[in-house]
Amino acid sequence: MTLVKPKWAFVAVVAVMFLAPFLVLSSHFLRTSRSALRRDTLNYMELRTRLIAGTLAEHLVASAAPLEEIRGKAFVSASREEKKRRLGRIAGENRGLYLHFSLLDGSGREIARTGEDKAPLQDHSSSPVFTAMKESGGPAGAVEYFDDMPPVLVLAEPLLKDGKPQGAVLSRISLAKTSAFFRVSGRGSLGVTALLDAGGQTIADSAGRSLLKPGLKSPEPVLELVGRASGRGLSSARIASTHRGEDLLIAAAAVPGTRWWVYELASAEGLESRSGTGWIKRVILTGAAMIVLLSFMTLALAAKWLGPVFRAGD
Repeated sequence: MTLVKPKWAFVAVVAVMFLAPFLVLSSHFLRTSRSALRRDTLNYMELRTRLIAGTLAEHLVASAAPLEEIRGKAFVSASREEKKRRLGRIAGENRGLYLHFSLLDGSGREIARTGEDKAPLQDHSSSPVFTAMKESGGPAGAVEYFDDMPPVLVLAEPLLKDGKPQGAVLSRISLAKTSAFFRVSGRGSLGVTALLDAGGQTIADSAGRSLLKPGLKSPEPVLELVGRASGRGLSSARIASTHRGEDLLIAAAAVPGTRWWVYELASAEGLESRSGTGWIKRVILTGAAMIVLLSFMTLALAAKWLGPVFRAGD
């Protein structure tokens, strides 16, 4: 009488003998591959943010280049009308970039303005940007957000004569091109690429969320990373973090010459499939299936080769 259960027990024992070390080594390899994938992805994201930050810095320098004229002695010594005329010419030569200029006296009161805005002249003495300019003795800027238009960079430039302040020029620079730049640069992103100001608000992002909700606060994990990097004097940083049960990959880079930061935020979920490394799991499953198949083949070979030997022994 042929027993069936010992055959299947033999197959199971052989399968376990080879599956156990195979699965242990495979799990170690899988963990190592996942760790390497996250590390390489974070390195890639950090490189992207550094490149974007550098490109943005070049754009800002080019945008502010026309303002070099107002730092000259000829401009500072010119009359009020002549200053207004020159500022009007700069705005005309850079339409779409400079919305308008305001000429301020030493106390921060507006004494002249370019453009067609007929609103009453304002007092900027208590505005954050004018206060920051007075405290630093140099240019200061801040971003303003609007519901019906892209953000605007308000830049206060002191007018110095013999090292003494003689007033200031308040420039309003449109950041529409910056918003368009981030929508384009986000095409190669694994998640969202964005620009945040010194207060943690989103100036522009690849998903367009900042257009729907101006002054949107950046995600908390991003602010924590930027805060630590800024406190340590780093120009870039990256981290794998867990926030509200979600695994996140974050990289950030400072925009040279500003207090702005570029960051990229991506979810680690599905990273393997997006990066084409799902073949590792398929190889492991294929190997396990082959071991099970070889266990049945071992049973067949044992019955064929060893069966006669044991029967002869009887």
